Amino acid sequence: MTTTMTVNLMNTIHGLYMTILILVSMGWPHLTTARAARPQTYTLPTFVETERNVTFDVGDNARLPCSLQNLGPKVVIWKKVDQVHPISIGDYIYVPDSDYYVEHRETSIPSSEWNLRIKDVKIHHAGVYECQISAKEEIVRNITLNVVDSYKSNKPGIELGGTLFVEKGSEIKLKCSASAIDYLPLDVDWFKDGLKLRPNTESRVSISKYPSSDTNTLNSTLIIKHSNMTDAGTYVCRSSKRHIASLKVVVLNTGKTSVKRTFPDGPPDTEQIRTFNQGHTFKPVNVLTLFSYFICYILIIFLHGA
Repeated sequence: MTTTMTVNLMNTIHGLYMTILILVSMGWPHLTTARAARPQTYTLPTFVETERNVTFDVGDNARLPCSLQNLGPKVVIWKKVDQVHPISIGDYIYVPDSDYYVEHRETSIPSSEWNLRIKDVKIHHAGVYECQISAKEEIVRNITLNVVDSYKSNKPGIELGGTLFVEKGSEIKLKCSASAIDYLPLDVDWFKDGLKLRPNTESRVSISKYPSSDTNTLNSTLIIKHSNMTDAGTYVCRSSKRHIASLKVVVLNTGKTSVKRTFPDGPPDTEQIRTFNQGHTFKPVNVLTLFSYFICYILIIFLHGA
């Protein structure tokens, strides 16, 4: 009797033990109600308001700001929205691009900065970036990076283009664009073979100029109507001693009559072919003679077979 009671007691204790293990593995919601009802002491990290859209020139040291409060033990992750892998996790860079680095500063007790910096920023760096927190909750802030090439769009200099080859009698048209960064070029001069060009009284040569204050560019067009062989040469457009562009124009005399080869004894007929090649004349071939040779060859074959 005593043995039976002992076995039953042991089974009961084992069953309670297994029940407790199952409840714990499931979270034991009924026993954690009291703990959940207690006030939560953990404060979620929040972002401090900073710029969400930044613009830098090519070659600048770009800065994408990300300031937070109450980060605690969480980690800041930077990534580009169109890429799968993160750029940085904490202070560590996870992409094979040495231009990236993280600027971490503790500004105060609850606040800190985790700015993404890009050295020598380039056009391909432009896009939307995410500053996110490693938490179960989705805590993300997007920053748009714009990269512009201001120097290229306002690069000082001069460009010249237009007709390089023209038939005699046709129009020659050249276009010149002179630009500067902080001012509009006052004037451009045209030269041909070292001599300055000016519109003539015959109106065969005309020069027009169109300034553009928006881009600090002065556009000029040189037109020479009814070109002749003397119009061929080197043309130069100059806005200053430093900014000079040149190109060479060739005038083709396509109206000259070409020399045709003729046969001194008249055009060839079906019995006589004359071929002229680099001054060499081949002897005429008699078609009737060839035909006779062919008939003799057929007769020889026929007689041999008989």
